Amino acid sequence: MLEPYYQIFKDQLKEIKFKDMKTLFPTIDSFVEKINPDLEKNGLLCPIVLDKNINIRSGTHRYEYFKDKHKSTLCYVGDNGEETKFFQYLNVFCWENHPVKKPEFLKAMYEKAVENVRK
Repeated sequence: MLEPYYQIFKDQLKEIKFKDMKTLFPTIDSFVEKINPDLEKNGLLCPIVLDKNINIRSGTHRYEYFKDKHKSTLCYVGDNGEETKFFQYLNVFCWENHPVKKPEFLKAMYEKAVENVRK
């Protein structure tokens, strides 16, 4: 089983087989060129997001990259539209602010937190 790096809401993650996931959106070649080296280097950072019918709502490119390499992965499965959208936004935030992408942002957050504790 493929485990994503970020597991913010562990109790909401469900193991889903890649063969059971349904894709609704095609991949975009220019994004494949951008994301595949990141997936190769860092693995799966964020869980694939599925709706209650196991349709992929966020993660088609991740699905395409990993589907032939692993049998299953931990996914966020939204119970309704609002929950599914929340997991999508959470993944965007985590991916955009991952240390590999923006180390200066996370370092600044850490330094501010440390400074507040020292006061």
